[in-house]
Amino acid sequence: PGNLVFSPESVATALAMAGSGAAGRTATQIVSALHLRSTAALAGIGRLQQQLAAEQAATGAGAGGAAPALDFADGMFLQEGFALEPAFLSALQSGFDAAPQTLNFERGPAQATEAINGWVSAHTQALIPRILNELQPSTRLVLADALYLKASWSTQFRASATAPAAFEQPGGPVTVPFMNEVHTLPYAQGAGWQALELPYAASTLSLLVVLPPAGRLAALEHALDPRLLARIVAGLSPRSVSVSLPSFRVSLLANIDAPLEALGIRDAFSEAANFSGISTSAPLRIEQVVHAANIAVSEEGTVAAASTAVVIEATALPVNGGRPVRFDADRPFLFFVRDDRTGALLFAGRLREAASAQLP
Repeated sequence: PGNLVFSPESVATALAMAGSGAAGRTATQIVSALHLRSTAALAGIGRLQQQLAAEQAATGAGAGGAAPALDFADGMFLQEGFALEPAFLSALQSGFDAAPQTLNFERGPAQATEAINGWVSAHTQALIPRILNELQPSTRLVLADALYLKASWSTQFRASATAPAAFEQPGGPVTVPFMNEVHTLPYAQGAGWQALELPYAASTLSLLVVLPPAGRLAALEHALDPRLLARIVAGLSPRSVSVSLPSFRVSLLANIDAPLEALGIRDAFSEAANFSGISTSAPLRIEQVVHAANIAVSEEGTVAAASTAVVIEATALPVNGGRPVRFDADRPFLFFVRDDRTGALLFAGRLREAASAQLP
């Protein structure tokens, strides 16, 4: 309920790391939930992160401070003395650049928890200071992914043009600051939606805002699938647009076991789990998957971070001239931080209640 943000890229990467050591039906379910053809494709998710980071660096070369900061990190934290299969170690080091770090979950679970939280905080510029509350002595391995983005708009909003206006949230209208500008921007519209793309400077990344008619957010969410998103993106073309968009901050910290099980990843959380590719020292299962995300959108641009922790335990075109089109995001909408070249979704979310999402 309410506002929401999460990182499909981060969740997929953490699951791909775990899936690299899965076998049998456990592996099949993870691969199916990620819409991959085989376990061989899992390493491609790690390579996608490396490609995105390299491409942003190349695109921003020579742009000075205008280029975005986009950083990915993958971590592998294991119990002291717990032996991992060499093939699993090799897969995570080559595909995800994750080097093993040893901790003592058995004797010092609290200290191990703080060490992993410290790693996440360091790799998200403290936007996510904590992801795990408590680990059990039975923990044998934690696989963690972290993502940090700081990007300026290609054309920034003037702070002097920001003004209060009404946002029609479910409980009634509230007055919040709106950023206002007239820009030439990629715009599209279709049955039940308007879409606007806000590009980031010296980058292939952008923020895509999809705005339904009043009272139709749930219908848009229900209809949203890869085909609809692709159709929205394909329809974008440069238009003169009068933009009115609230500044906002949205965050999330949640256990996502239930959504993953609903997507078909069931055996991994049960005694039927088969992670023999990780280790044969003890039978393993996923104890929990925790996801955190934070995004702030302002006149300057976007600052966002995300992290996912998988805790594994032992078991028993030309510009259209003329009058600017109106894009008034004065009601609930969806947003996506995308890579325009690959279509990768770094962040996705909804702004439903603007009053609780104001920047400090």
